[in-house]
Amino acid sequence: CFFFLMIRRPPRSTQSRSSAASDVYKRQVSTQSTWATLAPGKVLPMNILSEIASRIASDGPLDDIFNLFTSLESQIRNEQVQHDELYAKQQVECSGERSFREKEIADATNAINLATDEKNAAAVSLSQNQQQLETNVKSQADVSGLIKDLEEQRAAANAVYKRRNAEYNEALNTINEGHHMLQELYTGSASLIDLNRVAVKMFKGAVNLRITHYYVAVIGALAQIAQKADLLVDANILNRVEELFKRLQETLAQAIQEED
Repeated sequence: CFFFLMIRRPPRSTQSRSSAASDVYKRQVSTQSTWATLAPGKVLPMNILSEIASRIASDGPLDDIFNLFTSLESQIRNEQVQHDELYAKQQVECSGERSFREKEIADATNAINLATDEKNAAAVSLSQNQQQLETNVKSQADVSGLIKDLEEQRAAANAVYKRRNAEYNEALNTINEGHHMLQELYTGSASLIDLNRVAVKMFKGAVNLRITHYYVAVIGALAQIAQKADLLVDANILNRVEELFKRLQETLAQAIQEED
């Protein structure tokens, strides 16, 4: 009769940081090495099978052949028990290794998720900062344009101020000239031409300054003097015109302060 004997080998263990089962399995590279490791000092199953075949071929005693089969079965069962124990040990180690790797994968997945969230948050922040930068650039351009307009307005106002100041100074100088002209009229050293020249300058100053109503009384008084054929001016007329000149001078000085 024939016996088909199958010996179950443990599965190959996965590589790990410290897998004793894998190291043991790597050392069991053949059936003989496995047997020598698991049953040191015993006869190898292949040798028993050879002995059985020899006894059968020589018509040896059946009891001896039966005993050889019994010995072979016992050794195979013992080896299977040891293989089962080794397999169970490997299963425990593989389960621990699997749990460890699954935890590493879970930790790595969480790290990736956190990094992805941070990346998305950084992208949103970058977009907001870019929009804010564009807004700031536009605001800066607007402010620069406003500053330019204000500088142009200031330059124009400064030019107007200088022109008006020159006109006021010219008007004050004309009044001073009128004072001097009155003294010359009183002494008889001034002429009608001098009187007309001062009156014309005053009128032009009044028009430039747009305050002709302030000059009405003075120009009227000078016109009355010009109507005299001899240009003789008594003290009363002189005092009256002098008073008008003084008031006009005070009015112009006040107007200059108000514009400043």
